[in-house]
Amino acid sequence: MISRFALLVLSFLSLLNANQSAILDSIRTALHQPGGLILEIKIIHQQYDQDWIENATLSIDSSGNYLIETTDQLIQVLDRDIYTWNKSGQQVVIDQINPQDISILDILTGDFNLLEIDSVENSGQVQIISFNIISAEITGLIEIKSADYLPSKIILNYNADDGMTLRIESVEQLNENNRIPGIELIRKEIIDLRE
Repeated sequence: MISRFALLVLSFLSLLNANQSAILDSIRTALHQPGGLILEIKIIHQQYDQDWIENATLSIDSSGNYLIETTDQLIQVLDRDIYTWNKSGQQVVIDQINPQDISILDILTGDFNLLEIDSVENSGQVQIISFNIISAEITGLIEIKSADYLPSKIILNYNADDGMTLRIESVEQLNENNRIPGIELIRKEIIDLRE
């Protein structure tokens, strides 16, 4: 027979798990608004004693497809196919996303399948979610605005000397004037790695 204490602990843990799942669902819903979103992002990659800073634009449509544009690259994800165009060359590499891999883009677009939440701190206007990705030995934080559940900052720690911080500088709705453009494949060498 299960003791009352054990039942109380099990009830608390299931409530905690449900609350953590609810917050991730709220973030996912905020990122997949009807019509889609455009996020202006500052990416800070820290490795040893050096920082690299880059700006990017992430466009997410209502079906979860997305396009990220940096100074050097354009990456578009349609379903599980990923198209990468290095702007200095005329090559487009097409590949498939491995569902067992996780990247910062997965987190930014609301794919939290491989995340394990450690804690959620609520400090009024923001909530900070501590997580880890056990399969990749990555820890991190997602800071969201309590009012709309949109991320304002994401931190990934790959190891003691390597990490990445994404600061979401602005968010706006996609509309008729700012649709996801896509990658033009005409007059480019296509390297198709899909199996």
